[in-house]
Amino acid sequence: MGLLVLLAILFPFIVLINWPAWSLFVVFLGGVILLQVAQRMLDRQMPQYDMEQPMRREIRLDFVKD
Repeated sequence: MGLLVLLAILFPFIVLINWPAWSLFVVFLGGVILLQVAQRMLDRQMPQYDMEQPMRREIRLDFVKD
């Protein structure tokens, strides 16, 4: 959700300074990649802080029916 707010704020600035239209796509793609990297880092660090906390992939596998 924060990424969409960031794009909504950056879009008028990109239009005002006359940057190419693809620059907004680059900002969005960079934000998505940054969020994925941050999520993976948090997934690796979580067991150090709370051993009982389920990992994201464990929660996903709970919904799989055999």
